[in-house]
Amino acid sequence: MDKYFIEFRIMGPMKRDIKAITYEVRKNCNLRGAKPVPHISLVSSPTPSSGKRDERRLIADFNEVCARYPAMEFQFNGFGHFDNFPANGVAKINIIPSEKMLELRWDLINRLRSYCDLDRNYDATRNFYTPHATIAMKLDRPQLTRVMNHLSRLEQPRKHYYLARATLLKNSRILSEYDFFLRKSLTRSQALSKRIQAMTQRKIRQQIKEKSYMRESMAAQQKFTLFHPFQRAFQKFISLFK
Repeated sequence: MDKYFIEFRIMGPMKRDIKAITYEVRKNCNLRGAKPVPHISLVSSPTPSSGKRDERRLIADFNEVCARYPAMEFQFNGFGHFDNFPANGVAKINIIPSEKMLELRWDLINRLRSYCDLDRNYDATRNFYTPHATIAMKLDRPQLTRVMNHLSRLEQPRKHYYLARATLLKNSRILSEYDFFLRKSLTRSQALSKRIQAMTQRKIRQQIKEKSYMRESMAAQQKFTLFHPFQRAFQKFISLFK
């Protein structure tokens, strides 16, 4: 049976940061096996009920819903874990989602539920969602304890990032992708294109630069607003001696 999955694709600095933490943990905790692919789950199993016809509908609805949303921000919020024992413990980076992230997920679920078989555990309710980035998985209890002890000695991640793309997968291969910065849907070949990825990264850097400029402008304006009354009072005091 085909396996479908919708995720936020991790790119750029965020991907490098997660990979660095993953490498650190694997090296120092002596972990083996497959490395987790950096991603943030969105809808866990939207399987079309009626084959190719509903698959085409799934692709269209995925892109149409995503197109209604802007590029979204979120924040890392330290480390955490899931106790899925006996042999599926997970170490993770906690994520504080934006309200838009939560709205996008629920909009997708509501759009797809009429013709897709959704996961009854993860996609049944709005409040069950706990976004995270996996660092290590398929851990038994001693391994998870060792990993969490090591993570407790590291600096807790608190950075803000942008979500650039949402991805619809079929059997772990890209079926379609939506780019929130380029405002367009992408085929598999376009999604994997280094040239198009570079365009996305330029847009992200531009957004970060503009946001930084706006913060600096607002800080300068607040400083001027606080200083301005004192400046007028000082000028009035000086005028008494002219």
